[in-house]
Amino acid sequence: MMETTMSPVFEKFLKRFMFAIEGLLIVGTFTLINAFALRGMTQFPDVESITGLERTLLIDCFVMLLFVAILLSVKGVWAEFISSWKRNWPLVLFLAYAIFSAFWSVFLNATMYKLVFLIFSSVSASYLAIRLGLSGLISLLSWVAGFFILASLLMITLTPSGIMQNEPFVGSWVGVFWHRNHAGSLFAFFSALFLMRYLWDMGAARINKLVFLLLYILSVVLVIGCRSATGIIVFIFLNALSILISLWLLYYHRMKAWHYYLSSLILLTALLVFLLNTDYFFGLLGRSPNMTGRVPLWQDLFFNFFTSKPWFGHGYGALWMQQDFRHLMQERHGWRYEVFFADNGFFDIALNLGLVGLSMFILYYFHQTHRAISGLVHARRWQPAMPVIAISYVFIGNLTYSFLLEVDQFVWLLLVIWGFAGRDIREPVPQSETSQILDQTKN
Repeated sequence: MMETTMSPVFEKFLKRFMFAIEGLLIVGTFTLINAFALRGMTQFPDVESITGLERTLLIDCFVMLLFVAILLSVKGVWAEFISSWKRNWPLVLFLAYAIFSAFWSVFLNATMYKLVFLIFSSVSASYLAIRLGLSGLISLLSWVAGFFILASLLMITLTPSGIMQNEPFVGSWVGVFWHRNHAGSLFAFFSALFLMRYLWDMGAARINKLVFLLLYILSVVLVIGCRSATGIIVFIFLNALSILISLWLLYYHRMKAWHYYLSSLILLTALLVFLLNTDYFFGLLGRSPNMTGRVPLWQDLFFNFFTSKPWFGHGYGALWMQQDFRHLMQERHGWRYEVFFADNGFFDIALNLGLVGLSMFILYYFHQTHRAISGLVHARRWQPAMPVIAISYVFIGNLTYSFLLEVDQFVWLLLVIWGFAGRDIREPVPQSETSQILDQTKN
Protein backbone atom coordinates (compact mmCIF):
# COMPACT_ATOMS: atom_id res chain seq x y z
CA MET A 1 0.00 0.00 0.00
CA MET A 2 2.82 2.37 0.89
CA GLU A 3 4.56 1.55 -2.42
CA THR A 4 1.41 2.37 -4.43
CA THR A 5 1.00 5.68 -2.57
CA MET A 6 4.63 6.72 -2.96
CA SER A 7 4.99 5.75 -6.61
CA PRO A 8 3.17 8.78 -8.10
CA VAL A 9 4.95 11.08 -5.65
CA PHE A 10 8.32 9.66 -6.60
CA GLU A 11 7.38 9.84 -10.28
CA LYS A 12 6.47 13.50 -9.93
CA PHE A 13 9.69 14.23 -8.04
CA LEU A 14 11.77 12.40 -10.66
CA LYS A 15 10.12 14.34 -13.47
CA ARG A 16 10.84 17.67 -11.79
CA PHE A 17 14.38 16.58 -10.95
CA MET A 18 15.07 15.62 -14.57
CA PHE A 19 13.57 18.91 -15.74
CA ALA A 20 15.91 20.80 -13.40
CA ILE A 21 18.93 18.75 -14.48
CA GLU A 22 18.14 19.38 -18.14
CA GLY A 23 17.72 23.10 -17.51
CA LEU A 24 21.06 23.24 -15.70
CA LEU A 25 22.67 21.32 -18.56
CA ILE A 26 21.43 23.83 -21.15
CA VAL A 27 22.48 26.87 -19.11
CA GLY A 28 25.78 25.27 -18.12
CA THR A 29 26.62 24.22 -21.67
CA PHE A 30 26.14 27.65 -23.22
CA THR A 31 27.91 29.31 -20.31
CA LEU A 32 30.96 27.07 -20.50
CA ILE A 33 31.35 27.03 -24.28
CA ASN A 34 31.40 30.84 -24.23
CA ALA A 35 33.37 31.21 -21.00
CA PHE A 36 36.64 32.36 -22.57
CA ALA A 37 35.01 34.60 -25.18
CA LEU A 38 33.26 36.91 -22.72
CA ARG A 39 34.38 40.37 -21.74
CA GLY A 40 36.56 40.37 -18.64
CA MET A 41 37.56 36.71 -19.00
CA THR A 42 41.03 35.54 -19.94
CA GLN A 43 41.29 33.88 -23.33
CA PHE A 44 44.27 31.84 -22.13
CA PRO A 45 43.70 30.15 -18.74
CA ASP A 46 46.62 29.27 -16.51
CA VAL A 47 47.06 25.57 -17.19
CA GLU A 48 50.41 25.25 -15.42
CA SER A 49 48.68 25.19 -12.03
CA ILE A 50 45.00 24.28 -12.28
CA THR A 51 43.59 26.44 -9.50
CA GLY A 52 40.84 29.00 -9.01
CA LEU A 53 38.70 29.67 -12.09
CA GLU A 54 40.46 27.09 -14.25
CA ARG A 55 39.73 24.29 -11.78
CA THR A 56 36.13 25.47 -11.34
CA LEU A 57 35.50 25.40 -15.09
CA LEU A 58 36.99 21.92 -15.39
CA ILE A 59 34.79 20.64 -12.57
CA ASP A 60 31.76 22.24 -14.24
CA CYS A 61 32.55 20.39 -17.47
CA PHE A 62 32.67 17.06 -15.66
CA VAL A 63 29.42 17.89 -13.83
CA MET A 64 27.71 18.62 -17.16
CA LEU A 65 28.97 15.31 -18.55
CA LEU A 66 27.56 13.59 -15.44
CA PHE A 67 24.21 15.30 -16.09
CA VAL A 68 24.21 13.91 -19.64
CA ALA A 69 24.88 10.40 -18.33
CA ILE A 70 22.07 10.71 -15.74
CA LEU A 71 19.58 11.99 -18.33
CA LEU A 72 20.48 9.27 -20.82
CA SER A 73 20.07 6.60 -18.14
CA VAL A 74 16.78 7.85 -16.68
CA LYS A 75 15.25 8.44 -20.12
CA GLY A 76 16.57 5.12 -21.39
CA VAL A 77 18.03 6.52 -24.61
CA TRP A 78 21.58 5.24 -24.39
CA ALA A 79 21.02 3.05 -27.45
CA GLU A 80 19.85 6.01 -29.54
CA PHE A 81 22.75 8.09 -28.26
CA ILE A 82 25.36 5.49 -29.19
CA SER A 83 23.70 4.86 -32.55
CA SER A 84 23.81 8.59 -33.32
CA TRP A 85 27.51 8.71 -32.56
CA LYS A 86 28.10 5.76 -34.87
CA ARG A 87 26.37 7.68 -37.67
CA ASN A 88 28.75 10.55 -36.94
CA TRP A 89 31.85 8.41 -37.27
CA PRO A 90 33.97 11.20 -38.89
CA LEU A 91 33.47 13.21 -35.69
CA VAL A 92 34.57 10.23 -33.59
CA LEU A 93 37.64 9.89 -35.79
CA PHE A 94 38.57 13.55 -35.41
CA LEU A 95 38.04 13.54 -31.63
CA ALA A 96 40.07 10.36 -31.22
CA TYR A 97 42.94 11.88 -33.19
CA ALA A 98 42.80 15.11 -31.15
CA ILE A 99 43.01 13.04 -27.95
CA PHE A 100 45.89 10.97 -29.37
CA SER A 101 47.80 14.19 -30.17
CA ALA A 102 48.53 14.49 -26.43
CA PHE A 103 51.34 11.97 -26.99
CA TRP A 104 53.35 14.48 -29.06
CA SER A 105 51.99 17.77 -27.73
CA VAL A 106 54.54 20.54 -27.14
CA PHE A 107 52.42 21.74 -24.20
CA LEU A 108 50.72 18.74 -22.61
CA ASN A 109 48.86 20.66 -19.89
CA ALA A 110 47.22 22.90 -22.47
CA THR A 111 46.26 19.95 -24.67
CA MET A 112 44.70 18.02 -21.79
CA TYR A 113 42.85 21.11 -20.50
CA LYS A 114 41.40 22.02 -23.89
CA LEU A 115 40.51 18.41 -24.66
CA VAL A 116 38.14 18.42 -21.69
CA PHE A 117 36.22 21.33 -23.22
CA LEU A 118 36.27 19.75 -26.68
CA ILE A 119 34.82 16.45 -25.43
CA PHE A 120 32.33 18.16 -23.12
CA SER A 121 31.00 20.49 -25.83
CA SER A 122 30.72 17.63 -28.35
CA VAL A 123 28.87 15.30 -25.95
CA SER A 124 26.54 18.04 -24.67
CA ALA A 125 25.78 19.18 -28.22
CA SER A 126 24.93 15.62 -29.25
CA TYR A 127 22.58 15.11 -26.30
CA LEU A 128 20.77 18.43 -26.80
CA ALA A 129 20.33 17.68 -30.49
CA ILE A 130 18.89 14.22 -29.83
CA ARG A 131 16.67 15.53 -27.05
CA LEU A 132 15.34 18.67 -28.77
CA GLY A 133 15.35 17.80 -32.46
CA LEU A 134 15.77 20.37 -35.21
CA SER A 135 12.89 22.68 -34.29
CA GLY A 136 13.85 22.62 -30.61
CA LEU A 137 17.46 23.49 -31.44
CA ILE A 138 16.37 26.45 -33.54
CA SER A 139 14.24 27.70 -30.66
CA LEU A 140 17.08 27.19 -28.18
CA LEU A 141 19.58 29.02 -30.40
CA SER A 142 17.05 31.84 -30.80
CA TRP A 143 16.83 32.25 -27.03
CA VAL A 144 20.61 32.20 -26.71
CA ALA A 145 21.03 34.68 -29.56
CA GLY A 146 18.34 36.97 -28.12
CA PHE A 147 20.05 36.91 -24.72
CA PHE A 148 23.45 37.83 -26.18
CA ILE A 149 21.95 40.62 -28.31
CA LEU A 150 20.05 42.23 -25.43
CA ALA A 151 22.84 41.72 -22.89
CA SER A 152 25.34 43.27 -25.33
CA LEU A 153 23.13 46.28 -25.96
CA LEU A 154 22.80 46.81 -22.22
CA MET A 155 26.57 46.67 -21.75
CA ILE A 156 27.16 49.05 -24.65
CA THR A 157 24.67 51.63 -23.39
CA LEU A 158 25.30 51.33 -19.64
CA THR A 159 28.99 50.52 -19.16
CA PRO A 160 32.27 51.45 -20.89
CA SER A 161 33.27 47.76 -20.95
CA GLY A 162 30.82 47.13 -23.79
CA ILE A 163 32.96 49.24 -26.12
CA MET A 164 36.64 48.54 -26.84
CA GLN A 165 39.02 51.14 -25.37
CA ASN A 166 42.37 49.78 -26.54
CA GLU A 167 44.16 50.90 -29.70
CA PRO A 168 43.56 50.42 -32.58
CA PHE A 169 39.99 49.27 -31.81
CA VAL A 170 38.77 52.25 -29.78
CA GLY A 171 35.03 52.77 -30.20
CA SER A 172 34.25 49.30 -31.59
CA TRP A 173 31.26 47.65 -29.97
CA VAL A 174 31.77 44.24 -28.39
CA GLY A 175 28.94 43.96 -25.87
CA VAL A 176 29.51 40.89 -23.72
CA PHE A 177 32.26 39.51 -25.97
CA TRP A 178 36.02 40.06 -25.81
CA HIS A 179 36.75 41.34 -29.33
CA ARG A 180 34.98 43.12 -32.16
CA ASN A 181 35.71 40.37 -34.71
CA HIS A 182 34.26 37.77 -32.38
CA ALA A 183 31.17 39.85 -31.64
CA GLY A 184 30.63 41.05 -35.21
CA SER A 185 30.79 37.53 -36.63
CA LEU A 186 28.39 36.08 -34.08
CA PHE A 187 25.87 38.91 -34.47
CA ALA A 188 26.02 38.34 -38.23
CA PHE A 189 25.03 34.71 -37.70
CA PHE A 190 22.27 35.74 -35.30
CA SER A 191 20.92 38.11 -37.96
CA ALA A 192 20.55 35.23 -40.45
CA LEU A 193 18.81 33.13 -37.80
CA PHE A 194 16.21 35.82 -37.06
CA LEU A 195 15.80 36.73 -40.72
CA MET A 196 14.82 33.14 -41.53
CA ARG A 197 12.47 32.96 -38.54
CA TYR A 198 10.80 36.25 -39.51
CA LEU A 199 10.35 35.21 -43.14
CA TRP A 200 9.38 31.59 -42.68
CA ASP A 201 8.19 30.71 -39.19
CA MET A 202 4.50 30.48 -40.03
CA GLY A 203 3.70 28.75 -36.76
CA ALA A 204 4.84 31.74 -34.69
CA ALA A 205 2.33 34.17 -33.23
CA ARG A 206 2.25 37.71 -34.64
CA ILE A 207 3.98 39.09 -31.57
CA ASN A 208 6.78 36.52 -31.99
CA LYS A 209 7.24 37.55 -35.61
CA LEU A 210 7.62 41.16 -34.49
CA VAL A 211 10.19 40.04 -31.91
CA PHE A 212 12.13 38.19 -34.63
CA LEU A 213 12.09 41.32 -36.80
CA LEU A 214 13.23 43.51 -33.89
CA LEU A 215 16.05 41.12 -32.99
CA TYR A 216 17.11 41.02 -36.64
CA ILE A 217 17.30 44.82 -36.77
CA LEU A 218 19.21 44.94 -33.47
CA SER A 219 21.69 42.33 -34.68
CA VAL A 220 22.29 44.39 -37.84
CA VAL A 221 22.91 47.49 -35.71
CA LEU A 222 25.38 45.53 -33.58
CA VAL A 223 27.26 44.22 -36.65
CA ILE A 224 27.68 47.79 -37.87
CA GLY A 225 28.68 49.03 -34.41
CA CYS A 226 31.37 46.38 -34.10
CA ARG A 227 33.25 47.95 -37.05
CA SER A 228 34.54 44.51 -37.94
CA ALA A 229 35.36 43.73 -41.56
CA THR A 230 35.04 40.05 -40.69
CA GLY A 231 31.57 40.63 -39.25
CA ILE A 232 30.39 42.65 -42.26
CA ILE A 233 31.63 40.04 -44.75
CA VAL A 234 29.95 37.25 -42.75
CA PHE A 235 26.75 39.33 -42.53
CA ILE A 236 26.62 39.94 -46.30
CA PHE A 237 27.37 36.29 -47.08
CA LEU A 238 24.86 34.76 -44.65
CA ASN A 239 22.04 37.18 -45.43
CA ALA A 240 22.54 36.65 -49.17
CA LEU A 241 22.52 32.89 -48.59
CA SER A 242 19.33 33.17 -46.51
CA ILE A 243 17.61 35.11 -49.30
CA LEU A 244 18.76 32.60 -51.95
CA ILE A 245 17.47 29.68 -49.88
CA SER A 246 14.17 31.52 -49.35
CA LEU A 247 13.79 32.05 -53.10
CA TRP A 248 14.54 28.38 -53.69
CA LEU A 249 11.93 27.31 -51.14
CA LEU A 250 9.37 29.44 -52.99
CA TYR A 251 10.20 28.45 -56.54
CA TYR A 252 12.02 25.09 -56.47
CA HIS A 253 9.07 23.42 -58.23
CA ARG A 254 9.68 25.63 -61.28
CA MET A 255 13.44 25.16 -61.46
CA LYS A 256 15.14 23.09 -64.17
CA ALA A 257 18.53 21.41 -64.11
CA TRP A 258 20.21 24.29 -65.92
CA HIS A 259 19.09 26.67 -63.20
CA TYR A 260 21.07 24.66 -60.66
CA TYR A 261 24.16 24.41 -62.88
CA LEU A 262 24.12 28.14 -63.57
CA SER A 263 23.54 29.02 -59.90
CA SER A 264 26.37 26.73 -58.78
CA LEU A 265 28.71 28.24 -61.35
CA ILE A 266 27.88 31.78 -60.25
CA LEU A 267 28.30 30.95 -56.55
CA LEU A 268 31.61 29.14 -57.07
CA THR A 269 32.91 31.98 -59.23
CA ALA A 270 31.90 34.55 -56.64
CA LEU A 271 33.59 32.51 -53.88
CA LEU A 272 36.79 32.16 -55.90
CA VAL A 273 36.83 35.87 -56.70
CA PHE A 274 36.47 36.64 -52.99
CA LEU A 275 39.15 34.17 -51.89
CA LEU A 276 41.61 35.38 -54.53
CA ASN A 277 40.95 39.05 -53.82
CA THR A 278 40.40 39.18 -50.08
CA ASP A 279 42.85 42.07 -49.78
CA TYR A 280 40.77 44.12 -52.24
CA PHE A 281 37.49 43.42 -50.45
CA PHE A 282 39.05 44.18 -47.08
CA GLY A 283 40.37 47.40 -48.61
CA LEU A 284 36.82 48.39 -49.52
CA LEU A 285 35.99 48.05 -45.83
CA GLY A 286 38.89 50.28 -44.82
CA ARG A 287 41.34 47.51 -44.00
CA SER A 288 44.93 47.25 -45.21
CA PRO A 289 45.83 45.18 -48.32
CA ASN A 290 47.64 42.64 -46.13
CA MET A 291 44.37 42.06 -44.24
CA THR A 292 45.48 43.94 -41.12
CA GLY A 293 48.73 42.01 -40.86
CA ARG A 294 47.23 38.57 -41.41
CA VAL A 295 49.09 37.77 -44.64
CA PRO A 296 52.62 38.28 -43.20
CA LEU A 297 51.56 36.35 -40.09
CA TRP A 298 50.28 33.43 -42.17
CA GLN A 299 53.49 33.36 -44.22
CA ASP A 300 55.63 33.34 -41.08
CA LEU A 301 53.57 30.63 -39.39
CA PHE A 302 53.56 28.47 -42.50
CA PHE A 303 57.25 28.58 -43.40
CA ASN A 304 58.72 28.69 -39.89
CA PHE A 305 56.31 26.65 -37.76
CA PHE A 306 53.89 24.56 -39.80
CA THR A 307 56.66 23.07 -41.95
CA SER A 308 58.54 21.97 -38.81
CA LYS A 309 55.66 19.59 -37.89
CA PRO A 310 53.54 19.34 -41.04
CA TRP A 311 51.96 15.91 -40.62
CA PHE A 312 50.93 15.66 -36.96
CA GLY A 313 51.19 19.25 -35.71
CA HIS A 314 52.16 20.59 -32.29
CA GLY A 315 49.33 18.95 -30.35
CA TYR A 316 45.70 19.95 -29.90
CA GLY A 317 45.40 23.45 -28.43
CA ALA A 318 49.12 23.53 -27.58
CA LEU A 319 50.67 26.25 -29.74
CA TRP A 320 48.83 29.46 -28.85
CA MET A 321 48.41 28.55 -25.19
CA GLN A 322 52.15 29.27 -24.79
CA GLN A 323 52.51 32.90 -23.73
CA ASP A 324 56.13 32.95 -24.93
CA PHE A 325 54.98 31.97 -28.40
CA ARG A 326 52.31 34.71 -28.47
CA HIS A 327 54.89 37.31 -27.39
CA LEU A 328 57.32 36.00 -30.00
CA MET A 329 54.76 36.51 -32.74
CA GLN A 330 54.00 39.98 -31.42
CA GLU A 331 57.67 40.96 -31.55
CA ARG A 332 58.23 39.45 -34.98
CA HIS A 333 55.31 41.34 -36.51
CA GLY A 334 55.31 44.52 -34.47
CA TRP A 335 51.72 44.25 -33.26
CA ARG A 336 50.52 46.45 -30.40
CA TYR A 337 49.12 43.42 -28.59
CA GLU A 338 49.76 39.71 -28.27
CA VAL A 339 49.00 37.60 -31.32
CA PHE A 340 46.26 35.33 -29.99
CA PHE A 341 45.95 32.91 -32.94
CA ALA A 342 46.44 32.64 -36.70
CA ASP A 343 43.15 34.39 -37.53
CA ASN A 344 42.16 31.43 -39.68
CA GLY A 345 40.40 28.51 -38.03
CA PHE A 346 41.49 25.94 -40.59
CA PHE A 347 45.13 27.03 -40.49
CA ASP A 348 45.10 26.77 -36.70
CA ILE A 349 43.82 23.19 -36.96
CA ALA A 350 46.72 22.43 -39.31
CA LEU A 351 49.21 24.04 -36.90
CA ASN A 352 47.92 22.04 -33.94
CA LEU A 353 46.99 18.74 -35.57
CA GLY A 354 48.94 18.79 -38.83
CA LEU A 355 47.75 17.73 -42.27
CA VAL A 356 46.43 14.47 -40.83
CA GLY A 357 44.18 16.28 -38.35
CA LEU A 358 43.11 18.89 -40.91
CA SER A 359 42.18 16.10 -43.35
CA MET A 360 40.05 14.44 -40.68
CA PHE A 361 38.34 17.73 -39.92
CA ILE A 362 37.66 18.37 -43.63
CA LEU A 363 36.20 14.87 -43.91
CA TYR A 364 33.89 15.62 -40.99
CA TYR A 365 33.01 19.06 -42.34
CA PHE A 366 32.03 17.70 -45.76
CA HIS A 367 30.12 14.87 -44.10
CA GLN A 368 28.07 17.48 -42.22
CA THR A 369 27.70 19.67 -45.31
CA HIS A 370 26.41 16.79 -47.44
CA ARG A 371 23.88 15.78 -44.78
CA ALA A 372 22.69 19.36 -44.33
CA ILE A 373 22.22 20.07 -48.04
CA SER A 374 20.58 16.71 -48.75
CA GLY A 375 18.26 17.28 -45.78
CA LEU A 376 17.19 20.68 -47.13
CA VAL A 377 16.69 19.37 -50.68
CA HIS A 378 14.66 16.40 -49.47
CA ALA A 379 12.53 18.21 -46.89
CA ARG A 380 12.07 21.57 -48.68
CA ARG A 381 11.28 23.31 -45.39
CA TRP A 382 12.84 26.35 -43.79
CA GLN A 383 14.00 24.53 -40.65
CA PRO A 384 16.55 22.32 -42.48
CA ALA A 385 17.92 25.52 -44.03
CA MET A 386 19.41 26.46 -40.65
CA PRO A 387 22.03 23.66 -40.66
CA VAL A 388 23.07 24.79 -44.16
CA ILE A 389 23.38 28.40 -42.99
CA ALA A 390 25.24 27.41 -39.81
CA ILE A 391 27.71 25.15 -41.61
CA SER A 392 28.29 27.85 -44.24
CA TYR A 393 28.94 30.24 -41.36
CA VAL A 394 31.58 27.90 -39.96
CA PHE A 395 33.40 28.14 -43.30
CA ILE A 396 33.17 31.88 -44.03
CA GLY A 397 33.61 32.92 -40.39
CA ASN A 398 36.88 31.01 -40.03
CA LEU A 399 38.61 32.40 -43.11
CA THR A 400 39.81 35.50 -41.25
CA TYR A 401 39.21 34.52 -37.61
CA SER A 402 40.03 31.42 -35.55
CA PHE A 403 36.50 30.63 -34.45
CA LEU A 404 36.53 26.86 -34.41
CA LEU A 405 38.62 25.57 -31.53
CA GLU A 406 40.80 28.39 -30.19
CA VAL A 407 38.87 30.92 -28.08
CA ASP A 408 35.58 29.14 -27.36
CA GLN A 409 33.45 26.16 -28.38
CA PHE A 410 30.26 27.90 -29.55
CA VAL A 411 30.97 27.67 -33.28
CA TRP A 412 32.18 24.10 -32.79
CA LEU A 413 28.83 23.32 -31.15
CA LEU A 414 27.06 24.88 -34.16
CA LEU A 415 28.90 22.45 -36.40
CA VAL A 416 28.28 19.38 -34.23
CA ILE A 417 24.60 19.67 -33.28
CA TRP A 418 23.12 19.28 -36.76
CA GLY A 419 24.64 15.85 -37.25
CA PHE A 420 22.64 14.57 -34.28
CA ALA A 421 19.36 16.31 -35.14
CA GLY A 422 18.64 14.20 -38.18
CA ARG A 423 15.35 12.66 -37.06
CA ASP A 424 13.14 15.46 -38.39
CA ILE A 425 15.44 17.22 -40.87
CA ARG A 426 14.26 15.14 -43.82
CA GLU A 427 10.52 15.33 -43.14
CA PRO A 428 8.75 16.60 -46.28
CA VAL A 429 7.42 20.15 -46.43
CA PRO A 430 3.82 20.65 -45.26
CA GLN A 431 1.88 22.00 -48.24
CA SER A 432 0.10 24.56 -46.04
CA GLU A 433 3.40 26.17 -45.05
CA THR A 434 4.44 26.78 -48.66
CA SER A 435 0.96 28.00 -49.56
CA GLN A 436 1.03 30.58 -46.76
CA ILE A 437 4.36 31.96 -47.94
CA LEU A 438 3.22 32.11 -51.59
CA ASP A 439 0.00 33.84 -50.60
CA GLN A 440 1.95 36.45 -48.64
CA THR A 441 4.30 36.96 -51.61
CA LYS A 442 1.39 37.50 -54.02
CA ASN A 443 -0.30 39.94 -51.68
